Amino acid sequence: MGYSTVFENLTSLARPKVYERFSDFGGLGKYFPSAIDYCTLDGSGIGSVRTIKMFDLDGLILERLELLIEGSVISYSIVNESPLPFDLYHSVIRLSDHDGGCHISWSSNWRSKGDPEDQVRETVLGFYRSIFEGVVSAR
Repeated sequence: MGYSTVFENLTSLARPKVYERFSDFGGLGKYFPSAIDYCTLDGSGIGSVRTIKMFDLDGLILERLELLIEGSVISYSIVNESPLPFDLYHSVIRLSDHDGGCHISWSSNWRSKGDPEDQVRETVLGFYRSIFEGVVSAR
């Protein structure tokens, strides 16, 4: 069975700045340094694959950039058997202008690997909250 997660938030940062940060596909470690040991990028643009090593997990996470629509949409999928408690993960980040700032809608679909769906959803939301905080507070 598949599940989904949606995270929405507003920031006073302008949409182009938020897009620039989220679309820096190999730069995830800058925005989530408390959890990411390292993040590397193979290739560029659509089809590129980032390799993520998190401090608290054994194994690597490989994510492929699926879609970039300039200034408004970023989409990616996990393409390996990752150490995360879910598989078949696909995510879409949509950005839109809002009162001089930016509205972020980050959604994903996935299938739980053993853990209860509610617990996995909270894990995913925790990642989104932390990365969002890092993206909007970066200098």
